[in-house]
Order: sequence, then structure tokens, then C-alpha cells
Amino acid sequence: MRTVRALQGPAGGRIALVGFSMGASSWVCWMADHAGEWPAAERRKLRLGVFFAGSFRGAAVARWALDAKGLHAGLMRSTLHKLDDGQGLALRTLGSAAADLWADERLPPLCHLLPGLKIVQYVTLPEGPRGLPERDPVMRGIAAPMARQMPWLGPFDGMVETAAQVLPPGDPTPQLIVRVLASHGITEGSYFTGGEVSPRHGSIPGDRPQAAQDMVRDLLRALPASLLK
Repeated sequence: MRTVRALQGPAGGRIALVGFSMGASSWVCWMADHAGEWPAAERRKLRLGVFFAGSFRGAAVARWALDAKGLHAGLMRSTLHKLDDGQGLALRTLGSAAADLWADERLPPLCHLLPGLKIVQYVTLPEGPRGLPERDPVMRGIAAPMARQMPWLGPFDGMVETAAQVLPPGDPTPQLIVRVLASHGITEGSYFTGGEVSPRHGSIPGDRPQAAQDMVRDLLRALPASLLK
């Protein structure tokens, strides 16, 4: 709602959308449903989207957790059911994460919805030799049984395939891709240039928020001013 109020505010404002994982695809779905309600001048205020390991083309873990047989997939379904007090919302949400947003051609190119939008994509490539994450024990524990049951998977960060984190071929929306050798959590990884995403990752218990601050600080320092013009 803050975004809507900003869009309807004084002309000349600039807005950035930020989303992680399913949050990125949720933004896109919401914009596809509502962007047409706003005048073009308001839509042009949305200049930048920054998405971290976004599940644009469907999260492989969601398809596996919903459909696969076996102990590990069944345990995940049971855990989600318990966390949700038996209401089923978590599983329905997971089901929506399994879908490729562009599979049925419902969505036009993002730059058609939001003229002037440019995107920065943090794309995770698993650091393990088999195209799976190794450093993060939780992601490793999810990815290993999935890879056995779904041998056709491409490089996979424990939640989303690397190839599913970018816009579909043919979408002309300008996008800058930041490649990170990491699992879906990102902060334990390293950039392709060799630098750590966060030196603080793993240094103290519950350090994920602080580690994410390191990543955002690097982004703001490196972000070209031209992306906001």
C-alpha cells in the first residue's frame, strides 16, 4: 500500500521495488493485475526493481514438495501442514510458487507494464561441483533428495533453479545480472569476482539480517546512477 500511495503522490518521484525469492514473483503478479489501473505517468515512477534469487519461472522445490513421493517430500508437506495449523494456506502458497509466471503467456514483458523499468537480478549459482549447494546445510539437505528424484534439474540453489531466476527469453526489459556462488540464502556465498557477500555470515548466531545489510550496502555502492534516471 505504501507503493500505491507513492505512485499516486507528487509527480517526479522515483520508486524501487525490492523482492527476495517468492517476493519477487509476488511483485510481478501484483503489478500485472494492477498496473493497468494507473496512468502512464504514475507507472513511470517505478524505475528500478532489485530482486534476490527471484522465483520468476517457478520454484522447483515447490513442485517437488507438492507432488513427489518419498520420505523427504512427505516430511516437508507434513511440516508445512503443522506450521499452518492444518488450514492448508502454506501448501496453497507453495503451489502458487511452482508456476512459471510466463508459461501461459498471461504476462506481457515487464517493460510494457512499467515503462522505464530496469532490473537488477541477484542470481544464485550453487557452489557445489554437482550443481547443488554445499555450504548451507539446510539447502544441501533439501537439494540432495530433490536431485535424486528430479535428475533433469539444472543448477539449483536449494529452492529455485538458476535459470528460473531471470526473465524469459524475448523480454526486452533491461536487466543487470549479479552472479553469486551461493545457496538460496545468498549471504554465505561469494561474488564471481571473488569477494564475500557478507564477511559477517556465520560469525554470530542469528546474523542473517546483519549479513543482508552487507549485501545491500555493496549494492548501493555499486549501483549505477543511470539506473535511477
